[in-house]
Amino acid sequence: MKATTQLVLRVSIGLMLFATAAGKLLDVPGFARILSSYRALPEWSVPAVAFAIPIAELALSVWLFSGRRIAGAALTSAALHALYASWSAAAVLRSLKLPNCGCFGVFLARPLGWSTVVEDLAIVALSLWLLAAARGKSVMFAAWLALPAAIPAELLFEPWFQEYGVTVSIARVSDGPPWVRGVAELPVGADVVFGIVTDYAHYLDLMSPVVRDVTVLEKGPESVRLHFVWRYPFPFRNRDAVVAYRHEKLPDGTFRISWRDAARPTDPGRGVRIRHVAGETRIQPLGAGRCGVTYTYLADLEGRFPRAAEEKAWRKEPVGYILALRRRLGLPMPPKSSAASSFPAGPRRIGMRALHPDVAGP
Repeated sequence: MKATTQLVLRVSIGLMLFATAAGKLLDVPGFARILSSYRALPEWSVPAVAFAIPIAELALSVWLFSGRRIAGAALTSAALHALYASWSAAAVLRSLKLPNCGCFGVFLARPLGWSTVVEDLAIVALSLWLLAAARGKSVMFAAWLALPAAIPAELLFEPWFQEYGVTVSIARVSDGPPWVRGVAELPVGADVVFGIVTDYAHYLDLMSPVVRDVTVLEKGPESVRLHFVWRYPFPFRNRDAVVAYRHEKLPDGTFRISWRDAARPTDPGRGVRIRHVAGETRIQPLGAGRCGVTYTYLADLEGRFPRAAEEKAWRKEPVGYILALRRRLGLPMPPKSSAASSFPAGPRRIGMRALHPDVAGP
């Protein structure tokens, strides 16, 4: 899988560089005129630069095709296209109206605009992905790119109920499953809770007995990909999911752990695959020995079950997550309290936690 990823990425980037180099070399004077229209270089240097750029692109494409020292070639490609993106962005910000950006010389002319910048940045991302693939972290890098957008920004959460010191709210979505959020305060430092939530090797201990198995498929400095297997009672088949996690510390000191589905065709399968998994945990310091924990997840869990089981699963998950953390921390169980709001009737989708409502999240 990793070798295939490298091959596809380096050949794709190499072909693109070969095409851009060929377009420029077929009419170097024409490409020089395009460079001059950017009004960013001394006129005396334009002919030399117009010749040097396609030669560099051609050499880099041959390097990528060779398959030798791929990490160096990928890093060079990322730097080159980051330079192109900066060059184009500066021209757009100066309100230059150019009929041809010059990407392929005088051929395939396209107006300069922000789309030019985006295309260059996309190639930067592909080059960095190739760099990660060359170092054995290809899938992790792809997951890293996707995770920051795990939770839609436009969600509107409404208060739902309180139980065991956890305040739960829900964001209803007209064309899909809701998002559910649980918020609680714990009498321990944020770094302590962060250590537990990012102890991926011991997730089975945290989520047992509902989770049958948790396997670490790939691990990087700030990210990991896990394969979960949930135990289901007869006659239902077990459920499984492959989930990518990323953890980081935000500028305000809050810790964020994001996750979403990240299955690949070659991943193991041990049951009915849960296709849609997403969410995040935020751990905010509140002072000495105190922190606030916010757990948000997408309540799309695959399958069809009775209405009552569905609502019970939605209610139990955020509470079960916080209680699992309390058990792992050795904290006493808070008193139970509940103030639930009504929920519109109607069939909805449900899955693994309807049968096991005390599970502590993916």
